Amino acid sequence: MLFARVLGALKMLGQTELQDMIEKDNGAEATCHFCGKIYQASSDELAQLIVDLQAES
Repeated sequence: MLFARVLGALKMLGQTELQDMIEKDNGAEATCHFCGKIYQASSDELAQLIVDLQAES
């Protein structure tokens, strides 16, 4: 459930930033400031966010 929120937050960055993360970092990492848990999104998950954004346009 929390990972879905992380993906939602990443999605708000937009297509350009997501593509940059895929190319430069091969994914993304986010740390929850409440519990300290680290969430990692793969490049495939970021690519799916881009597809979702394009479908919403």
